[in-house]
Amino acid sequence: MIRRTLTNHLDILRLPRHRATTAHLCALYPFVAEGGLGADGVYLGDNVLTGGRGFWFDPFVAYQAGLVTNPNVMIAGEPGTGKSAAVKTFLHRSAGILGRWVAIADPKGEYRSLAEELDLDIVDLHPGGTVRINPLDTPPDLDANAQARSRSAMVTALLASVLGRNLLPVEDAGIGWACDELSGTDNRPTLIDLVGLLAFPTANMAGRAHCK
Repeated sequence: MIRRTLTNHLDILRLPRHRATTAHLCALYPFVAEGGLGADGVYLGDNVLTGGRGFWFDPFVAYQAGLVTNPNVMIAGEPGTGKSAAVKTFLHRSAGILGRWVAIADPKGEYRSLAEELDLDIVDLHPGGTVRINPLDTPPDLDANAQARSRSAMVTALLASVLGRNLLPVEDAGIGWACDELSGTDNRPTLIDLVGLLAFPTANMAGRAHCK
């Protein structure tokens, strides 16, 4: 009688057969946990997927180990869940413990205290401000040809963005010729100098354009 009752209960509990990959089926086993990423990087907290083990992370270490295909990171979450605090902690510890070079683009101004703590140079860019960036500045170790290419690419990108279209071949060529004239000198040209050359080209520029 007892055996028959148990058999009836087991018949009720039987489920249809299900097939799945080991990557998904392992989640049904209650004693399976991730191996974690190791202790390379900076400590950020507890890893709930490894049973409470510490969570260390550095995107460059993960990239070198082949765990990821690129060192980019995206932080996602609901408002108020600590995304900014996590990023600030990660940047602070990456710079302080690993010696990583850090640059922060901060339109809201919420990272200023962190930048001051890390002794970073702070550049305030805003309409009507006193700080200017010269898009024609190039590294000092570039030769004249490399300077011209760098400046031409920057100005072309800026103009295309402002005009909302790609530059015409003659426009692109004129900028390149003007950048050639400005490169290889000891001075630090600005956009004003470039505009002056485009308005009043040199004889060399006119010759390259086949103009008299």
